[in-house]
Amino acid sequence: MARGHLDRCSNTRLNSPTHGSRKRRATSTTQAISRNENSHAAACFASQQAAEKALQGLLIWHEGDKPYTHVIVELLAALHRHDAPLAQNLREITALDAFYVATRYPDAIAGAVPAASYHCAESTVAREKARTAVIAVGARLPKPP
Repeated sequence: MARGHLDRCSNTRLNSPTHGSRKRRATSTTQAISRNENSHAAACFASQQAAEKALQGLLIWHEGDKPYTHVIVELLAALHRHDAPLAQNLREITALDAFYVATRYPDAIAGAVPAASYHCAESTVAREKARTAVIAVGARLPKPP
């Protein structure tokens, strides 16, 4: 039997995370649950959170302190000082910044409700961008004992 959760949008199985911190795993699980319940706004927000937490974790590893921002563009700028090639390769995930405020606050989208504003296409793209970030960052971190 295939591992992972059923992706109702594409009717395929999602792979479970194989490594990383508990927080990234929890976010990935939340993402999968949100997608299975057809809550695309929640899946978009969880995708932004997964990428943000992965970048913050890598910056903590490099700098010892947590960056005080949720903005992926700013996190990548900080990462550029330590790992310019990775920061360059992850430029495409900056699109996830659009999901932070709009999906978190019900009145952020004038005249619309976030749950009704996002669909399968957006949540699928967001999930793929988050997966790209988590895998790339995970490859840079030392493996847990």
